[in-house]
Amino acid sequence: MDPRIEVVYADGTSESFVLEKEEVVLGRSLEADISIPDARELEPQHLMLKRQQGGCWVAAAQGAQTPTLVSAKPFQSGQLPWGSELQIGPLVIVLTGEEATAKRSNIGIWVLALVVLGTLFGIYVWKESRGQFVGPSTPRNYPNIMPSPVPCSVEAQVSESRGKTALDAALAKSDRYPFDPQDGIEAIRLYTEAAACLTIANNTALAARAVREGQAMQNRVMEDYRTKRLSLDLVMDRLRSNPDDTDALQEATRELNALYRLVEHTNTDYKAELQQVATWVALQTAKNEKSGKKK
Repeated sequence: MDPRIEVVYADGTSESFVLEKEEVVLGRSLEADISIPDARELEPQHLMLKRQQGGCWVAAAQGAQTPTLVSAKPFQSGQLPWGSELQIGPLVIVLTGEEATAKRSNIGIWVLALVVLGTLFGIYVWKESRGQFVGPSTPRNYPNIMPSPVPCSVEAQVSESRGKTALDAALAKSDRYPFDPQDGIEAIRLYTEAAACLTIANNTALAARAVREGQAMQNRVMEDYRTKRLSLDLVMDRLRSNPDDTDALQEATRELNALYRLVEHTNTDYKAELQQVATWVALQTAKNEKSGKKK
């Protein structure tokens, strides 16, 4: 059976779509690979689906007004087995493919993945019983996430061609930013290269566009960066007051994931500090689940 999804609408009717390409975008836009224009709960580009062996890698657009749910819990990105169901408002999307023939791609899936939770949970309980385990502070040594400008590295006679290629690639990466923040970072780098090459080629119009689009992308990324840091600060304050707040724990997990993906390309201690906070959140979540606490 070809990899496909089945969309079940609010009235109970359904429609099946074959995942014809390795990477498919589902959304309300007519330009989406799977377009559902009447579904107002969808973003223009709401889901990205990549066929994998044994399942499908799915990413939801960041900042979507209607959250994507898996097993009634908010879902951002990760690999799901065939047969999984995603809910977006009244829509239910079923991953019905039984086999995936596409080659696995090297995608960073939940870069804060935590292993051996059972062992860590035991350490947590042991330390907590002795008053040694305290909720962590939110890291403050925020790294600069903007890439360095890239000069034009080709000869003058081919600089215009290289500039146009870099600009096209930057625009494509910008479109993918809602699904992967690192594409936004790479887009900024490509815009600087495009502007440099097009300036050498005296193509002032396209050079100005590269500068303009690059600045807009920088503003967008930096706004998201500030927002995610503030959101994490606020939710961690809630957890320090009430570490049993399961809603806050789920929100902290989402914010940590989103923030880590924005700084993934940096080489600083900040990433390790985020992982420490994520460990605490995961352990507290495991403790609450074991004790059956809901809030």
